[in-house]
Amino acid sequence: MLGSSRAASRKTILTATTNIWRAAKDGGVPNNWTSFFSGSAWKLDPTTGEYYLHLFADKQPDLNWDNPRVRAQVYDLMKFWLNKGVDGFRMDVIPFISKREGLPDLPPEYMSRPQYFYAMGPHFHEYMAEMNRDGDRWRDWTLPELKAIYTRQNQAFDVHSWNTIFLSNHDNPRVVSAFGNDSAAYRVASAKALATMLLTLKGTPFIYQGDELGMTNYPFTSIGQCDDSRTPVQWDNSPNAGFTNAPKAWLAVNPNFLEINAKQELSDPNSVYHYFAAMAALRRRTPAFVYGDYQDLDPANPKIFAYTRAMGADKYLVVLNFSTDRWATRSPAQLRPAI
Repeated sequence: MLGSSRAASRKTILTATTNIWRAAKDGGVPNNWTSFFSGSAWKLDPTTGEYYLHLFADKQPDLNWDNPRVRAQVYDLMKFWLNKGVDGFRMDVIPFISKREGLPDLPPEYMSRPQYFYAMGPHFHEYMAEMNRDGDRWRDWTLPELKAIYTRQNQAFDVHSWNTIFLSNHDNPRVVSAFGNDSAAYRVASAKALATMLLTLKGTPFIYQGDELGMTNYPFTSIGQCDDSRTPVQWDNSPNAGFTNAPKAWLAVNPNFLEINAKQELSDPNSVYHYFAAMAALRRRTPAFVYGDYQDLDPANPKIFAYTRAMGADKYLVVLNFSTDRWATRSPAQLRPAI
């Protein structure tokens, strides 16, 4: 969801209260703000003789979040889709919704990096708190809900359709912290279980950098510090995790790099990294894991994800324990062991 602006066409009516307008200054643009897509961030409307603001494309005029009616319309839109059953929203470029009062010129030191001037305006946290209160309804995921997603996709796709399988990216928490257990006692086993899931489900698996090492969320203490996944790759146990030889990395380095890093995992045959490699190799040599039929064997189970992948005479059982409880099962004779 693009919260800072809206798409506009020739038929779109820009309004004085919905968008951000300014009169010309000295016969030109209202200020020296630049668009991320090059050029001025202002577009002249020949009908009114005024300029409207667009930090991105000129067909994406910025919304006037200072107008409570605009915010209410955004929240109503969110509620519409929440009532349809969506689980949440990816709020793109959300730090730009609150503008500096008076829209002052970009200072010289920000001309090459205007995002630091545009972001985190005076009412940003106020608007985000209001959004969470009036628009969004966050709740934790459950394993049956996650399994139901894969069942719905399997039922909707025919043999010519293809899916993608991913659990994390640069906008989400680390996979072992979000879907597993990143405590010292369970991190490795949990990361391996998630690797098994990613590499045995039907579709193209995507692995976000660092997940193959079992990297975890950074222990941030405030919302303004950073994103959980946008931390440097932990290469070794040298300063800055070997990511840079600068005195300090631009992004925070997770302090657990001393224990979790690529160098250490390459030397450990039982590491998360080597397990990922083994699972990738297994997938490559096992067509059933790529093209085979999928069946969830226990959809309502809140702790166990058990499913089969079958192709011709080859049939495999995958059992993943998402809890810390011990659980035992016996593999049916007709199922082939994979790992």
